[in-house]
Amino acid sequence: MPRYSPSINELAAIMHNIELSQRVGLPNMYYDTHSLLYTEAMDYRESFPPSTFASLYPTQ
Repeated sequence: MPRYSPSINELAAIMHNIELSQRVGLPNMYYDTHSLLYTEAMDYRESFPPSTFASLYPTQ
C-alpha cells in the first residue's frame, strides 16, 4: 500500500499558518506534532528556511 503524502498545498498552508502564528505570538495554535503533515512540513522548513519578515517588507 502506498504511503500517504500531503499535497504541496497542504504543506504550504500549515507552514503559512505556523509562521503567522509565531510572528504575531498566538498562544492557542495547536498542531499534532506527531502527524505526517506536521513532520513533513517541518522537514521541508529545515531544508528551506523562511526568510526574515523584515527583509520581505523593508521600511525604507
